[in-house]
Amino acid sequence: MKKTNPFKERDLTTQLLFPTISWSSMNAFLEYDKDEWYDGYVLGIRKPPNYLMKIGIEVGERIPADPLFLPTLNDRSGIFEDTLAGMLGTIKITGHLDNSFRDLPGIDEFKTSVNKDRWTQRKVDDWGQLTFYSLLYYINFKIPPEKLRLRLWAIPILESGDFSYTTGEPITFYTKRTLADIAKFGVLIKKTHSEMLAFIEEKSIIK
Repeated sequence: MKKTNPFKERDLTTQLLFPTISWSSMNAFLEYDKDEWYDGYVLGIRKPPNYLMKIGIEVGERIPADPLFLPTLNDRSGIFEDTLAGMLGTIKITGHLDNSFRDLPGIDEFKTSVNKDRWTQRKVDDWGQLTFYSLLYYINFKIPPEKLRLRLWAIPILESGDFSYTTGEPITFYTKRTLADIAKFGVLIKKTHSEMLAFIEEKSIIK
């Protein structure tokens, strides 16, 4: 049976527009340029991916399609690009999980980087994306995060200097989240949503 491409027909430009809150929207608002967040997640004007982002997309698409690619990723039985959504009070939140194991249960995230020091155990333990997705699992399936197998696969990208690249051996990080963690993160989502509303109102006044 031919494998389906979980990335096909995925229109994130519309799916992730405000007032829906995704991890990428939240992270863009809190960590990067808020005007760029407004253009991308309110107006739907998204910048094309840069070279390194394109590599990440290519690697992400190849993992479910090619079982011989990165053979140490030995468990590919989950739902790739699993889309989960739920309500946090009156706020809709959504996520596209790289690989989701609903029966296990567990979540895998794949991260590519040319920086060999980009991921450490501490950085993975503090990474909000896995906390966000653990919250979505709890909202949808009432599975406490303590029961989730949470893994981040750090995939080194080795550039060749001629706009080609190879992938290094993935490094696996296991991490944990608690009910207290997702409750605290829920408060952060609500606070961020309020700040987004205020920023949008400010932009409308300036115009």
